[in-house]
Amino acid sequence: MERFVIIDDDAINNIKCRFVINKVIPGAEINTFLTGRDGLDFLQAGASKNVYTFVYLDINMPGMDGWEALDHFEKFDEKIKSKIKMFLLSSSVDPADINRAKTIPRIIEYVVKPFTIENFSEILRKYK
Repeated sequence: MERFVIIDDDAINNIKCRFVINKVIPGAEINTFLTGRDGLDFLQAGASKNVYTFVYLDINMPGMDGWEALDHFEKFDEKIKSKIKMFLLSSSVDPADINRAKTIPRIIEYVVKPFTIENFSEILRKYK
């Protein structure tokens, strides 16, 4: 079973993501966090679970933004990182953001909001 983690300071977007994931995978384990630090703490604490995790990380957040969260994530033990599939989820269509994401090997895909049943289903088909 996979686990899904949404890290986004927009509580409404987190609710939408939860709805979409539950619609496609009823009963899925979904965890949402409003800060990068809380999301990273959860990922590190849950390392003992032998569960693959899909992480959807927003770029633009106050405090620790998505880019900073990725920098911190890279310091995690490889045992943790190997079980995580990292996606950026952003409303930004700025080519600079999209191109920057392409330079980070850990990022599997850049997903432009809104998070929909269609784009989530496509990601599952490609990466599950």
